[in-house]
Amino acid sequence: MDKKAEPISTLFEAITQPLPEATLLISDEGLVVSVNHAALRLLRTSHEDVCGLAITRQVLDDKNKVVRYLKNCSRAGDLVVGSLTWRGLNGENIPCRSEGAALRHSLANNHAYVLLRLIPKSKSVGQFLSL
Repeated sequence: MDKKAEPISTLFEAITQPLPEATLLISDEGLVVSVNHAALRLLRTSHEDVCGLAITRQVLDDKNKVVRYLKNCSRAGDLVVGSLTWRGLNGENIPCRSEGAALRHSLANNHAYVLLRLIPKSKSVGQFLSL
């Protein structure tokens, strides 16, 4: 793990591990910094297989759309709703409603992070939006 992300990653894990919602921490470079247990179950993967990789390598959506979505999330004070289709461990598609927002904390060492919550399409209530 990147040394600059260790304090914020530790805080993220302490807060999100008990949550039932799939939650990821994305760095300002678009790398997955940390995930909670619910995200690992949803994406059918391991911490080692997802953390440290670019989010654009793990989703099936157009790279430019994903980058634009993350930028919107990093600038917003409220949750930004979108959708991302993740690549499952066995190659299956996992479409999800995504809700992302900027995470700013003194432990972030002036780096921007995006807190990303994923809701499987099958459990998403209301309108399922595309990027």
